[in-house]
Amino acid sequence: MYYVITDNRVIEGRNIKDIQKQVDLEEKDFKKVGTDRVIIMTKEQLDFVADRKALSKIPVEKLYKKSNNDLLLYIIAILSFLALLK
Repeated sequence: MYYVITDNRVIEGRNIKDIQKQVDLEEKDFKKVGTDRVIIMTKEQLDFVADRKALSKIPVEKLYKKSNNDLLLYIIAILSFLALLK
C-alpha cells in the first residue's frame, strides 16, 4: 500500500498508479516502512509537486523554438539576386 499524508487528508492506494491519479509522485519519493511506502508532505511540498507536473507538460519544442532567421535570409538573397538581374 502507498500512503500520502498531508496536512488535510491521507491519500492511500494499492499501487503507485492509484496515487498518481490524485498527486503526481514518483516511486523514489516514498520511504519504505515495512511492506508499505509512506510520504509525509506539507502544503508547500504539494505546491512544488503540482508545479513540477505543470513544468513537465511544457513541450521542449516551445522552449527551443526554431528561429525564422534562415527563411528571412533566403528571401533577402533571392530578392537581391533578382535585383542584380535587372
